Amino acid sequence: FADKIESLLLNSINNKLTAKISWEEMDLSLFRNFPKATVSLSNYTVINQQSPFMGDTLASGEQIHMAMGVTQLFKDRADTPIQIDVLELDKPRVYIKIDSSGQTNYDIVAASNNSQAETTSSFSFDVKRYALANATVLYRDATSDFLLQLEDVIHSGSGDLSASKSKLNTTTSATVSLDYGGINYLDQHQASLEAVIGLDLDTQKYTFLENELLINALPLTLDGFVQIIDEGNLIDLSFKTPNSDFKNFLAVIPQAYAKNLDGVTTSGDFRVSGLIKGRVTQ
Repeated sequence: FADKIESLLLNSINNKLTAKISWEEMDLSLFRNFPKATVSLSNYTVINQQSPFMGDTLASGEQIHMAMGVTQLFKDRADTPIQIDVLELDKPRVYIKIDSSGQTNYDIVAASNNSQAETTSSFSFDVKRYALANATVLYRDATSDFLLQLEDVIHSGSGDLSASKSKLNTTTSATVSLDYGGINYLDQHQASLEAVIGLDLDTQKYTFLENELLINALPLTLDGFVQIIDEGNLIDLSFKTPNSDFKNFLAVIPQAYAKNLDGVTTSGDFRVSGLIKGRVTQ
């Protein structure tokens, strides 16, 4: 089935994206996620095909693994799409850019044609579990002089992503660097997040439920939501420290300011709380 699956996958991607997707090799295995069958793509790239990012690499990586029930291989592909229910990415690298005029390099979804989609769609991503291993994410926004770099990202999520409303259980760890307005706020800081996220795919609203974020030894909890709207994003998020020793806060102070704290001793507890609310538009 390998050649047929590869042809169907290429056709399905080409009908849905404006970017060029390619890989060096495809393999079909019955053992990696037994009893499921697994399609693996090796050394893949996603290349932009639209100005002003023509030729830029949006994503690349060593392998993508897509697992499905073995019976999916025997479906009548003309009538029923093959359902992918596990997605795993090994060493993916993602480069997200917003240029000075506000144009984004990740807007690669082709304009939909419902009648065409019904006849050409070969795969249905009814994902129940997904994972990223040793990922790197670079996010650069030239409009606000903002740079976020995530390295050694280990992330996994489980839930029913095929449902219009569901809960996603996630675990994340990463090394984080963040520059904003010429100031380095985080420099190779260790971060981890355990979160349950409420998904409403009909309204594209994502709500933080149970969660705890650790930046070095500083704990934070998040409450609220992010919603994708026509003109950008609607954000209503609050954060606070549930409890913390004051010395843990010093571990996240930017290096530009930390040099002024040489010789300072601390004791006691502290609390931090904040709110991010409004519309992010281009």
